[in-house]
Formats: sequence, C-alpha cells, structure tokens
Amino acid sequence: MVARLISVAFKGTPGSALKFTDVEPINKVLIGDLDANGFDELYIITTSAGSGSYGNVIAIASLSDKSLSQITVPVVEEKEMKKGGNFEGYQGHDEFEIIENSLARRFPIKAPNATMRSINYKLKPGEASFILYIKNSTAF
Repeated sequence: MVARLISVAFKGTPGSALKFTDVEPINKVLIGDLDANGFDELYIITTSAGSGSYGNVIAIASLSDKSLSQITVPVVEEKEMKKGGNFEGYQGHDEFEIIENSLARRFPIKAPNATMRSINYKLKPGEASFILYIKNSTAF
C-alpha cells in the first residue's frame, strides 16, 4: 500500500500547511462558503478502494485568510446505518456537491420504497474550530 499525503497551505507560506497522511485517493475537490462568512472552505473528497467506494470528506476552513483550520466532519457510525438513522441503507458509492450553502452527499440505498438517500451538511463555528453537522437526511 502506498502512503498518501495531502498538504494544504496558502501560496508562498508553507508554514501554514495542514497535512493529512494515509488518506484514500482524491475523487473531487469542492470550494464553498457554507457559513457565508466571506471566506471559502475547501472540501477534499476521497473514495476508498474496493467494491464499496466509501466516501470521506477532509474539510478545511480559512480563518480570515490568515491561517487554516481543519473542520470537524461527523464519522459515519454503525448506529447511523440502522433503521431510522441518517445513513439507513448506506452501502457506499457516495457523490458530493455544494448546493445552496450546504454540502450534499448522495448515495444508493437498499430500501423497499427508495433508491437513494441525500444528506445535507451545514457548517457552524465550534469552540476551537468549525463543525460540519447533518441538517437533514432524506430517502427518495
């Protein structure tokens, strides 16, 4: 296995770098201002190798274009995949887009009356950094 490294920094200031090691291959990079504070965030979408192609998000906020901060992204937990959970029917193959100041995650599901689920994340400031939180989850 090849160790992958992602390094994100402001141009010309390598000391500002945030580094992420042992990450899955990058599938997509999105830029948006989900909290509408005038400073864009960077959303690096990675996809695991294998049949599930599970998506992951590495999110980075600009702190007034002076420094960078990693955004806390909720982990998909086993309980969230059970009946009634936000990820009920989850089996990977995620697609991500920025839609109207939210990060939208869509994936196919196993369910009797639905074929897809959409999860919308919003961004809010936390005590020490920003936090992505699930605003809603809809099967259709």
